[in-house]
Order: sequence, then C-alpha cells, then structure tokens
Amino acid sequence: MEYVIQPSVIPTNNYIASMVVLNTATACLVTLRLYTNWRHHKNLFADDYLSVVGLAFVSSYSATSSMMNKSFNSRPEDIGISFITSLAAACLFTATAAMYFAKLPILIFVMRTFGIHKWLRYTGYFLMVFMALCFFASAMWTGVNCSPGLHTVDVPFLFKCVDATYYTTVSRNSLSLVVDLVIFVLPLPFVIKLKLSRRKRIGVAMVFLTGSFGIIAAVVSLYYQTGQKSKTSSSITLAMLTTIIECCVFIMVSCAPALRLFWSHYFGRSAFAVRLGLGASTMASSSGKRTHNSSGVGSRGGWPQSQNLSSKGQGPIRVTTDHYIELADVSRSHQAPAYSAAVSNDGWIQK
Repeated sequence: MEYVIQPSVIPTNNYIASMVVLNTATACLVTLRLYTNWRHHKNLFADDYLSVVGLAFVSSYSATSSMMNKSFNSRPEDIGISFITSLAAACLFTATAAMYFAKLPILIFVMRTFGIHKWLRYTGYFLMVFMALCFFASAMWTGVNCSPGLHTVDVPFLFKCVDATYYTTVSRNSLSLVVDLVIFVLPLPFVIKLKLSRRKRIGVAMVFLTGSFGIIAAVVSLYYQTGQKSKTSSSITLAMLTTIIECCVFIMVSCAPALRLFWSHYFGRSAFAVRLGLGASTMASSSGKRTHNSSGVGSRGGWPQSQNLSSKGQGPIRVTTDHYIELADVSRSHQAPAYSAAVSNDGWIQK
C-alpha cells in the first residue's frame, strides 16, 4: 500500500489553497458572464445556467479531492480501507459530473450560434448523449468495484478499486479529448466563411484561441491520468489536480464570448481604455472616418452628398434624417403618405 503510506507530493494546505484559487477565479468569470448577458440580452441562456451547474460540480470535486489528498498525508493507521475506497468512488462521480457539465456550455453555445445547420445541431445532441452514457456508465462501474458493501474489505479489494479507477479515468479523459477536438472543429467551416472586418476577425480568432487552451489542459490531464498506473499517492494527487484545472479552464473558456461583450460594451467605453487606444469609442471613431471618406461626406455640416446631380442642373441633393418616406406606404395606399417629400430650389428635400 505504497500510495497510502507515502504522503503526496503536494501538501494538504497547498492543495486546498490551489482549489480555492481555481474555484474563486472560475466563479468570478461565471458571475461576470451572467451579469453581462443579463444586462445586454435581458435574458440568460441554457449555457449560462449550465456554467453554474458545472461550477457547482467542480466545487464538489475540489472538496472530495482535498479530502483524498488529506487522507494520503495522514497516518496510515488512521485511514481505513473502507473509507479510502468510498472516498475514491465519490471523487470519481464528482469528477465525471464536473467534466461533463464543464464541456456542455461550450457545446450548447456552438449549437445556439450555428444551430441553423441541422447536421451541426444533431451532432451536438449526439455528443451530449454519447458523453453522458459513456461517462456515467464508467463511473457506475468503478463505483461498484469500489463499494465496500459489495466486497470483502481487504488489501486485494483496495488494489482492485485502484485499478478500476485508473482504467475509468484514462478512458474517460481519452474520450473527453476526442470530444474537445470535435467541438473545436465543428464551427470552423462557418467561421471561415464569415465576411467580417479585420478587427472582428481578430476578436473571433481570440475566442477560438481560448478554446485551444481547453484542449491543452485536456492533454495535460490525460498525461497525468496515465501516471496513476504507478499507484502512488503523488500520481493520484496530480491526476486529481489536473482534472480540476481542465474543468475550470473549460468553464472559463465558455465565458470568453461574454467577456468580449463586457469589454466592448462596458470597460471599452472607459476613458482609460480609450486613452490606450483599446476603447470602443476609438474603434467607432476610426470606423466612422473610413465611412466618412468612402461615402463622400462633405465638410460643411457633415451631411452625406449624392454623387449624381439632379436633372435640372441643381446641386447635389442632401437628405436630412428627419425627412423620411416609406416606399411601402406609397404602394399600399393611393393617398399621400404621412411623410411626403419635395425638392426645394436649394436642393433640400422638404416635408
């Protein structure tokens, strides 16, 4: 029982501190996401609610894994086999739920954004069901193998529980990595075809770049999960820590669109951001200058001028925003619309 006798590579207090930092940072981003979407859309979407559910399961897994790490750093005579196997089953269930619900917000956001295409929507539904069946079936199998009430509590039972945990976590994380790659590739054909300005293309690219961070975290987590084969307390502790990091990164990545919206609509309007040249007003003014130059805006009064002259040889016709005629009104009625227009001698359209 080397993995119980030897303390883990991470002391208990350090492990708990890392859990507090990860959960606090994730909770702050989720809160900012909910605030931004509610202020901007006056509504919360399914992926917003699921980010809260994912955070709750990540916090649960952080608590159970902290108990497991504390058990590794306790005296062996104080930790019974029944307790450590039951705790291992609890860690596996909370980790599986945290990983599943941490990925759902990203998947549902992609489906909500590009769901007009049936094949993408059906692919998303398939991934949701497929992950749920595989993840929780493997967790139940490990729970059966680690349940003290179904086995004789002895040393062979302890090793059997550890083996079941190893095979379950490695297969789960391998499947999770494949799903991450599919989710990352799904919207690419549509994003490439979007006709956006350079600034918006950079913004979309940054959002997708955050998605690659989740894939990197999944690869690192899978690497340390395979390290559990050595059956040491340090390998198990590192596997638990990297799994929590992976879940937190995915929840944070799912908040990236809301964070970009928060920057452009709230912080981007601040004087500090404008002074740095990163504010929304600075971008709008530069965009307005390009529109001004390309549409032939005159310097006198700033009114847009037409390039075609009137048939009577008058100057260019200038249109003010308070004189408006709806063409649909003319087609629906033989009477004059509420707003009629006539060209005066000075070239202005009058009511």
